[in-house]
Amino acid sequence: MTGDAVVLDVQIAQLPVRAVSAIIDMTVIFIGYLLGLMLWATALSQLDEALTIAFLIMFTVLAFVGYPVAIETATRAGRSARS
Repeated sequence: MTGDAVVLDVQIAQLPVRAVSAIIDMTVIFIGYLLGLMLWATALSQLDEALTIAFLIMFTVLAFVGYPVAIETATRAGRSARS
């Protein structure tokens, strides 16, 4: 039911479907992460070692935490359809 008491005939995604979608999401994020590292490799090699490590930590957090949070927020996934 929705907030307007409308019955919806929607099936809930089962565990195997959710697992496959999570694997696809992580694969896409990991491929993007590796491509980003390859693109930044030449620029990061010119920097100080400590600064390079700091950039890598920030990039890793953004790739594996920031990107999924941004997508969930932008698509309003997991929320009700309230306006």
